[in-house]
Amino acid sequence: MSERKACELVGIGRSSQRYRHKNNEANEGLTARLRELAAEHPRYGYRRMEVLVNREQATPVNHKRIYRLYRQEGLALQKLKRKRIRREAVPQRLLTKPQQEWAMDFLQDRAENGQTLRVFGVVDQYTRSACG
Repeated sequence: MSERKACELVGIGRSSQRYRHKNNEANEGLTARLRELAAEHPRYGYRRMEVLVNREQATPVNHKRIYRLYRQEGLALQKLKRKRIRREAVPQRLLTKPQQEWAMDFLQDRAENGQTLRVFGVVDQYTRSACG
């Protein structure tokens, strides 16, 4: 089967099928410099590395290229995990009869005419009934 027919069946262009990646020597030098800078400044990200690299070179290097090489080398910073506060679990009291524990809350709402309504609610935790 010809290359033309095969590419047509698969649905890709012949130029895409023939593409060969060029191993750019400039990337090797840039990658080495990125590694050196990362060793000197381990907490710098790729954006700061771009500034440092572009200060040294006559022609600026694209930020997307620096980001790609930075990721390929595994120099990307790991995101810091958030520290969570550990609290000891307090067991809930087992209620056996009414009026052992009460809960209270303030509620506020607005009526249709604009008047503010405020309610102070008190509830018995055992029976779940409101205080009367």
